[in-house]
Amino acid sequence: MPIHYPGIINLTLAHTVKRSIKTFQLSVDILRIVSGIRLPVKCYLIDGLYVGSCRYTGDQLCTLIGSWWPKTFGLYLTSLVATILGNSCNGSLRDVPINQIVAYKEVLELPNLSGNILSLFTSGDFEVKIMAMEQDTKLFCGTFKYTIKPRKNV
Repeated sequence: MPIHYPGIINLTLAHTVKRSIKTFQLSVDILRIVSGIRLPVKCYLIDGLYVGSCRYTGDQLCTLIGSWWPKTFGLYLTSLVATILGNSCNGSLRDVPINQIVAYKEVLELPNLSGNILSLFTSGDFEVKIMAMEQDTKLFCGTFKYTIKPRKNV
């Protein structure tokens, strides 16, 4: 089932943080599939932030999340990153427990981005690979496939 925008999406994230780590890098690789052709999405600088297929340090990730995600989910994500990094992630308020399964459910409102530079990411079939690394050690790797379609006016 495709994701429609503007609209809402129910998001559930469950995780267990095993330990704090010293350094953190995240790579995001986005492919947009058009007529069966897999097209890599580049890393773009938009409003002072890098979005798309980019590489991030922990601090850069905190800034990106705090600037782009809805406030409650953004606070949750920055808390998670801060806990993993063992730092405050720019004053995050919520502690994420170590060695406990934590589930987070959020209803995200997807705004109408027509005419916005981010509209590149709001229609089509996508494959997103996310990899988190601590120096040469892989901490997480996941591939997410989804379709986004604009909601038709009724």
